[in-house]
Amino acid sequence: MHFAFYLGSSYAQKGYNITYESLRWYPSYGKFLPAINFRLLIKDSISYEYAYFERDDGKSPYGKKFRGHSRYKNISSKLLLSQSEPMGMTRYLIIDTIPKIKWVLYEEEKSVLSYTCKKATCTYNNVAYFAWYTKEIPLPFGPGLFGGLPGLILELESTKSIIAATTITKENVEIVQPDAGKKITRQKLDDIKK
Repeated sequence: MHFAFYLGSSYAQKGYNITYESLRWYPSYGKFLPAINFRLLIKDSISYEYAYFERDDGKSPYGKKFRGHSRYKNISSKLLLSQSEPMGMTRYLIIDTIPKIKWVLYEEEKSVLSYTCKKATCTYNNVAYFAWYTKEIPLPFGPGLFGGLPGLILELESTKSIIAATTITKENVEIVQPDAGKKITRQKLDDIKK
């Protein structure tokens, strides 16, 4: 992968802690309303994302304890692990691979949190998305399943949701691969839910 050069640079010395706010479209209200806020932590070729609540202690290492609705990505191995506890069911550790998203890159620019960002678009699960990413943080991560661009995604929009970074800090971050939860593939979990 051509991002290896960047991952070996000074950005690998510390990690990033990005807080995102999200809005979801509610047709019954005819507008976007606040949804879950979350954090994305990045260290080298690994990221860990989890829903952020005020009671969060902010202690490392991330991934050590079970957090429902969390996501671990290792871009070197293409490993995607999600922890989920659907409707009070068993705690699951869902084993998957990072999806390959085909982006179309544009030269259009705008500023997000004082970072110069470029526009990219894709279609994923029949939904059109556009993202604003910054090469100033040349790490191929972003919110949710999205990533693979030549810089960090700071905003992601579709007709159903808007996700925007609100803070970015560079700090020491320790991330470990989660192992809590009953190991299951995404397909098997989907079959159980039917």
